[in-house]
Amino acid sequence: MGSSVHPSLMAEAEQASSESVEGSVTEYEFSESENKHFAALGWSMRYAGLGWFLACMVLILLLVESLEALQGASGFVSIVASALAALFLIMMGFSSFRASGYIFMLVRTEGHDISHLVRGLDHLRRIFSLQTVLAMVLAVAGISLLAWLRL
Repeated sequence: MGSSVHPSLMAEAEQASSESVEGSVTEYEFSESENKHFAALGWSMRYAGLGWFLACMVLILLLVESLEALQGASGFVSIVASALAALFLIMMGFSSFRASGYIFMLVRTEGHDISHLVRGLDHLRRIFSLQTVLAMVLAVAGISLLAWLRL
């Protein structure tokens, strides 16, 4: 069950390794059993990231196919909304994919489990921040639409 870890992430891991030797501070190392859980999490995050990218591509294809039919103010709103949704999906995909790389590094390297875990959690925080922003935007848009419809 091998996975590809992005070269830039591996470079960060090697740099952290050399810094640890110099500072002689050893981090907690997760057990084989714990690493299996992290590996499963990494794969789930990787698949989620790929799913977000795929959803974005489908949205862009649908938008391109329907450009001729979208005319006037409502067409403009649809195009802008679709473009923003595609941007959101790309950001979710990138954050999920990037976070999975840190989780995989946690499993594959030694001596820096906590550092990799913290970096992975930081990317997960970004995912939840994006979801919070999206929820707020949708709530405001929904309330605005309801108010407009009642006029």
